[in-house]
Amino acid sequence: MTEKGLSLRAHLLEDLLLLIGAFVSVLGSHRPVPPRIVALHVPSPAVAGDSAVLRCGYELGGETLYAVKWYRNAAEFYRYVPASRTPIKTFLQAGIDVDVSKSEKSSVYLRNLSLESFGNYTCQVSTDKPYFRCVQTTRHLVVVVPPWDGPVLMEEKSDYELGDNVSILCNSGKSKPAPELKWYINGQLVDISIGVAFRPPTVFPTRGSEGFSDWVKRYNPKLSHRACPALFLDDLNLLNNLFLFQQSSRIRFAPGAFCS
Repeated sequence: MTEKGLSLRAHLLEDLLLLIGAFVSVLGSHRPVPPRIVALHVPSPAVAGDSAVLRCGYELGGETLYAVKWYRNAAEFYRYVPASRTPIKTFLQAGIDVDVSKSEKSSVYLRNLSLESFGNYTCQVSTDKPYFRCVQTTRHLVVVVPPWDGPVLMEEKSDYELGDNVSILCNSGKSKPAPELKWYINGQLVDISIGVAFRPPTVFPTRGSEGFSDWVKRYNPKLSHRACPALFLDDLNLLNNLFLFQQSSRIRFAPGAFCS
């Protein structure tokens, strides 16, 4: 082969390599962005007996949606497959009651939450051919049972003399988790490490391993002129002021008691 023929062949090979490189570059530029979950909303804490809407926001990046699946503690309870004859399918699970009429591809409506509804909820999104990708995110759901009513204050007697010890019992209603109880006298928070007898919460078992807690506190201060007259206020706080109840009791003094 002549030198001119070799040179022409080399140029043709170089042009072919450049064309292949350009073609690969074009293919790469049109490759879909991988799908991703941009937001997962699981309303927590939730109240037993209420409803909750689980929302899963996702981007497919140009790919085709194959399915959206929901899991509670790794067990599937909801599936949405748009190409299926029946797109929505549910699976029985204790504590899970799905309202299909209010659920769709990016949200699930749960009715009648119970203590068994708590756990880790996962939204899983998968795409169809040719890539068959899958992404998922998990959030935790806490279910609480607030007390049916506020705390109850009980006194051992109604009238006191200055210098007497006052014994007041506070009993909160059953709840889950157990509430935090605080004492106030005339609007001032009491140091619970002084003059407080406390009985740990009693757990009342229900079905499964869950339960309610009933908290009892007794406060035994000694009356002084600074606490006369005294207004005892008990504050029940469940989950950082999500539920707040108060109950007050005013101490009365016997006739002739001296207040300065």
